[in-house]
Amino acid sequence: MLEIAVLGLLSQEPMHGYYIRKVLTEMTGGLFGVSYGSLYPILNRLEDSGYIQSSEENAPLLGRRKARKVYEVTPAGTQYFQDLLADINKNAFNDEDFGIRLAFFDKTPPTARLQLLEGRRRLLEERRDRLMGSVDAPGAPLSQPKLKTSPYSMGLHELTLDSTKREIAWVNKLIENESS
Repeated sequence: MLEIAVLGLLSQEPMHGYYIRKVLTEMTGGLFGVSYGSLYPILNRLEDSGYIQSSEENAPLLGRRKARKVYEVTPAGTQYFQDLLADINKNAFNDEDFGIRLAFFDKTPPTARLQLLEGRRRLLEERRDRLMGSVDAPGAPLSQPKLKTSPYSMGLHELTLDSTKREIAWVNKLIENESS
């Protein structure tokens, strides 16, 4: 997931690691924090593979501060980014991966976009059915034992169920647009 995000950002413009981390955090609304401990190994791996290259920023050194590396995507990295976007696997549908992929949806091939949306809808429908089956929710199947929950826990459950239903409706609209 992080490879897609890094390559996608670098395909827009060269950036240094600090700025990549900042943009990734903003892209996800702060929901998925990206640590330097996970970002820099990805940058190193992508650079070692020839997908990105770095150069030292042309800024005067202030005190003992080191010059920052600026990363940019290579032609091989552009192709690898396209390959990653086209590879829709089971992890692509989870919350974090789907959100990152959605950020670069305009660069995703149309068949992969539709496959991604349909897989996400299936995941959400399974989540909705599981939520409806776990507590006494309106329309819940009677075949499963129900959990005894506090009113607060039940409120959170209802919020999650409502949010899931709204996302299903939103994904259905996207699928309809992609299919047209």
